[in-house]
Amino acid sequence: MRIFHDWEFLEDGSTIDWISVGMRREDGAELYLVNAEMPAPRIAAHPWLMANVVPHLPLWRSGPGQFNLDTRSPYVVDTPTAAEQIRHLILGAAPEPELWAWYGSYDHVRLAQMWGPMIDLPEGVPMVTHDIATLKLLAARAPRSASPSRRARSTTRWPTPGTTRSCTRTTSRPCSAGWTGAPTDG
Repeated sequence: MRIFHDWEFLEDGSTIDWISVGMRREDGAELYLVNAEMPAPRIAAHPWLMANVVPHLPLWRSGPGQFNLDTRSPYVVDTPTAAEQIRHLILGAAPEPELWAWYGSYDHVRLAQMWGPMIDLPEGVPMVTHDIATLKLLAARAPRSASPSRRARSTTRWPTPGTTRSCTRTTSRPCSAGWTGAPTDG
């Protein structure tokens, strides 16, 4: 079962501090959590986060360059509580949960950090988030033909970055750039 997730975070090149997370499974189960331990002063100093993320958090008071979370909100939780609720939502999608996100690289790293390093992911939590943006990009590059071929050899040749007509999925040598057209049955 697919689980879509999106994280809001503050990153500085060294750390990814989570602010909030939204998750939704295909069966309709949802989770929204806000970090009770977020670095509010550092977030308040970040104009983009103040304009685009903070206004959507449960607040009890805010003003120019400052905000205060409404800690009475059921969405505001500490990291261990969030990690357990996230684990429960993901494992509820068993036997094969799939994580999906839009530009999800940082989202997956932040997810994994809920339990420490990647090696400490709980059993059953996927080690990859599938990226919707990449899927959209690949779909745009798929071959278009008036009479699409159904031959395995030709359909494995459609362009992926760095491929040529002489490269297929089964080659182990690096492919050179230069793909210019849809695959042929040659």
